[in-house]
Amino acid sequence: TQGTLYGEAHSEADQLNYARASATLGPIFDLGASMISQQPAIGGGVAMLDGDCYYVYVNASATGEGVSDGAFQGARVRLGYRQYEEDLTSDNGIYIDAVARAAKSDVFVEGDVISVAPIFRWNNVDGTFNDGLDDFSPGKYLYGGARFAYHRVMNDLITLGVSVGVYDRYFLVDETPNGDARNDVTIRPGVSVLFRDVFAPQTGIRFNYDYEYNDSNDPDHDYDNHVLGLSLIVRR
Repeated sequence: TQGTLYGEAHSEADQLNYARASATLGPIFDLGASMISQQPAIGGGVAMLDGDCYYVYVNASATGEGVSDGAFQGARVRLGYRQYEEDLTSDNGIYIDAVARAAKSDVFVEGDVISVAPIFRWNNVDGTFNDGLDDFSPGKYLYGGARFAYHRVMNDLITLGVSVGVYDRYFLVDETPNGDARNDVTIRPGVSVLFRDVFAPQTGIRFNYDYEYNDSNDPDHDYDNHVLGLSLIVRR
């Protein structure tokens, strides 16, 4: 069982301030000497946008994770359904995504980790895409990219990280003024601080700051943004 509380504060557009509570539940199957486990799970959650209910969702997922080269590796595929608040958009639909993480530890110094985390998503939710809420907005699009990160364990409590993400979003129904399909490229560098086992074992708090720059072939959708994030993660 895993529970997550997540929040974002947007400095340039506070109407995009966002919070989400979610949980997943499923058995974990230990594959023994391989140090790999598998977990089929069901999950759900609720999100708030600018103080109002934004959407509720349910999903089913399959996850494989373990330790190799001294670092955590993992992959997940997920099928989900979202129902958005009628007062905001009155849209709903399904999405499918796949994410992974490959990492190597002790690259430069003992206790550091370099990782890459690719993602692919097919989103089929009717409605208008909301710039600045890339991961949570409705819309019909294909999305792919990867985040490259470097983390270093400072002590038993604190891990520091720097990262940069590069993503491409191809819209299936949204067109530019000249009739081309809209295509956005987003670059997202960031820093993070993770506090481990703060309240109890397998409980963590993560603070992160990301600078987000979006370059679209529709100039009306070019933007930059500063995002502050806070996550509380509990595993049992």
